[in-house]
Order: sequence, then C-alpha cells, then structure tokens
Amino acid sequence: SGYYILHEGLIGVFGDKGLQEVGYSAIESAKTQAFKARGAWLGITDKYWAAALIPDQSLETDAAFKFFSALPQLYSDLAMLQFFCAGRISEAAGVQIPNIYLDQEFFIIKDVISWCNSSKMFEYLKAYPKNREPRRVHIHSALREIIERRLKLRYHGCDYLFHVEGKPLNYCTIQTNYRRAQIRTGIPYTGTHCLRHGMATLARRVGGMGLDSAVAMTGHKDLKLADHYSKID
Repeated sequence: SGYYILHEGLIGVFGDKGLQEVGYSAIESAKTQAFKARGAWLGITDKYWAAALIPDQSLETDAAFKFFSALPQLYSDLAMLQFFCAGRISEAAGVQIPNIYLDQEFFIIKDVISWCNSSKMFEYLKAYPKNREPRRVHIHSALREIIERRLKLRYHGCDYLFHVEGKPLNYCTIQTNYRRAQIRTGIPYTGTHCLRHGMATLARRVGGMGLDSAVAMTGHKDLKLADHYSKID
C-alpha cells in the first residue's frame, strides 16, 4: 500500500480487445494506433487530468482514433492544440509565441485571427478573444510536444505559432484540411468548431457532469452557452 501506478498517454477499451494503453512516446513514433471495435471508449491522460470519449456504442471507433494522424503535420498540431484547449479555431490559429511560457508551463490565449466572411482569408489579428478576456492554458506533456515542434519551425520576424512561410493561416485552408481528414476517417464533417464542442463535453463528463469544468476549458461567462457547448444527452 501507499503507492499507485499512473498511466500517461492514450487509453481505451475496445470491445473484445479489452484495455489498450499507449504512451505518448509510443504514439509519437508510431503516429497511428488503429482499433476497430463496437462497444468502446477512448481517452487521454496526464499526471493531473484525464478526458474520456464515450461514443454511440453502436458505432465503430477506429475513425476517431485516426483523425489527427489523417491531417498534414501543421494542421494536425493545430487541431490537437485546439482540442486540448477547447478553443475557437481563431484562438488556436492566432496563438502568439511571446504569449508562450514553456518554463512556467502555460500559455495565454489572447490574440485571435479575424478572417474575411466571404473569402475566408486572413484580415487582421485582433487583440482580444470573443469574451474580451485572455485565458491561461496549462502546458501538459502533449501540448509541450506540439509547441516545441512548432517552435523549431519558427519563421524569422513571425510571432505566429502556426503559419505558412511566415504568413498566418487562412480559414479556407484550415477548413479544407479538416474536411478532408474527416472524410478520410469516416467522421461526418460538422465544421472546425467540433473540436471545441468535443473537449468541452469531455471536460464536463470527467468533471462530474457539472458546468464548472466546461467553463474552465472554454472560458465562457454565460452558463447557457457553456451548457450548449458541453451538452450531454
């Protein structure tokens, strides 16, 4: 007694295959771990938190496991950061390197991208998010890997964590990549906002079904909006 074993990484139970645990280092080298099963759940854990996804038990879950790996590296990193932060895509794409504090294990969601409504091309960087309040995000090990990988590709004179040759991302390109990945994996396309909804719902489940966890993840002030984004049937 007096000790416990903690798994950090991906975890799930897949029908007859039972419990599967995959560490962060293993998935980094393998890129994809596919399990095809009915009656399953999957999740991700770290030292201080865990999130679990319990899909419709009549559906096969292999597609969900493949989504991030079906994206090109830039957009895979963007999608994972958006998911882990339960953020708007404009917040994830607008993350600025000076707002990242790796040594203190947090970064600040503050600046957000504004795209043209018609062309969906970059217009300008807005100095505050939708609710006008910056949000602090803890950098856990999975986020650290993403951030460090992007920092190695930093472009001279560019403060965007996510960019294409020093230029901020266009929404039309993000949308195209997300849609292609979801088509490849068999996941119905519901827009880039699905990752924000998904993590908000997971946070609410893991947090005991209350709204506090969802509010902490999404930054919503309005409880009705937080309830909408983390709706549990």
